[in-house]
Amino acid sequence: MFSVLWSQLWGWFYIFLFRPFIKRVLHFVTGECELIRIAHGYETGTLRTQRLEKCLSLSRSRYLRGVVSTDTDIDEAVDQVFYYKHLERQKHPLFWGILKVSLLQITGYQQLVAEVEARRKTPFSSDNSEHESDLMKLWNNLNPEVALQSRISSQWTDIGFQGDNPETDFRGMGIFGLDQLVFFTSKYPSQARSLLSHSQHPTKGYFFAIVGINITSLLYHIFKTGALKTHLYNLVPRKPSIRDLHEVFCYLFYEFDSFWIKENPRDIMEFERIKNKFQKEIEEMLQDSTTTLQTPFQKAKTS
Repeated sequence: MFSVLWSQLWGWFYIFLFRPFIKRVLHFVTGECELIRIAHGYETGTLRTQRLEKCLSLSRSRYLRGVVSTDTDIDEAVDQVFYYKHLERQKHPLFWGILKVSLLQITGYQQLVAEVEARRKTPFSSDNSEHESDLMKLWNNLNPEVALQSRISSQWTDIGFQGDNPETDFRGMGIFGLDQLVFFTSKYPSQARSLLSHSQHPTKGYFFAIVGINITSLLYHIFKTGALKTHLYNLVPRKPSIRDLHEVFCYLFYEFDSFWIKENPRDIMEFERIKNKFQKEIEEMLQDSTTTLQTPFQKAKTS
């Protein structure tokens, strides 16, 4: 009880007394506002964007706090920050560009949360022709030389579904899980088929599609907690898109396969332990502000 009260008291003291005092002192000494000091004091990437985000979020001005909301008009927001801070664009052209990129990243991340939630909450439906088309695309991407005998078939287990109808396996992540599998197998087919081959090992294999859906769940967790900001703010100098998340999925799935092999599991019953260990490592990596989640083949594709 005492620790909670102390934490609340310190938070009030920091926000309303200590922080404003330090800001005034630094402004007097440097002649620059905190936003400009951050923009010029950090390289492009996570540290700069997160500090700008925190600075705006803690502002005493309701308007400045509002510029990091999801419905912000970015150009208007940047212009208004300049007006509120009595800055001229001609004198601070570099800061204008830095602030615009950071606001695109900050507001874009929040907007992406809503987009992902919509896909995750959309159940796979066999009555939806787009869903069915994507499911068949997944099969053809992984098994281009093998015809699927029928829509309900035991052949689905060949690519790692649990039974003869994949529809039931998408319940946890909805259509978002299928989106990510189709993206990976479409853009990086040779890598995806390599993982499928590993998954079919007679004793140390795993269910390719089911593991992929679990990787989507892992990605969703680090995305919702904000941990994935590290990667996106470092790698995407614009508004992040759902395709950027699909690229992270490709990285996570590929790296999990290597991690699984390195762990040398007795059988599939060790999946939960290995997955949790892998997730912990990824979360620890993302605590490093310089982290980006890219494999060499992804870098080669974008170079």
